[in-house]
Amino acid sequence: MIPIIAAIVFIIVVVTALIYLLYPKILLSGNVKVKINSQEWRVEVAQNDWSRAKGLSGRKFIGENDGMLFIFNEPAIQKFWMRGMKFPLDIIWIKNNKVVGLAENVSPATISNLELRSSPEPVNLVLEINAGSAKKWGIREGSEVFIYSGGKLVLY
Repeated sequence: MIPIIAAIVFIIVVVTALIYLLYPKILLSGNVKVKINSQEWRVEVAQNDWSRAKGLSGRKFIGENDGMLFIFNEPAIQKFWMRGMKFPLDIIWIKNNKVVGLAENVSPATISNLELRSSPEPVNLVLEINAGSAKKWGIREGSEVFIYSGGKLVLY
């Protein structure tokens, strides 16, 4: 009987470890924050295809200290467009908790201008914040990015 219980416990531990390693590390509550330099943003998280496709489109604005964090399971070249946006954004490309590129003051798309913005290299995170924020807070390539979920630091 004891070997069977030990085998079941072992299987549970292995499955739990695999789930942790294979899925995004931020399993979200509603309280996620991103900090770069001295500035902190409250962010909504887009970590599935539907939420990533919708993004911030259709909104009239976001708060000064608000944003959206896009999470991808594996680093890849990410392409963003501003379809359905009503205000300009700064797009911050992030890999392994470091800024690897920026697209600043990206204007909302028009019917004649559906330009794609691509990350400069494979990334696993993308942060969208109000236009001008990157310059205002001195965000540049190499800036460290700290992500907090439920008040705890998450390394991504």
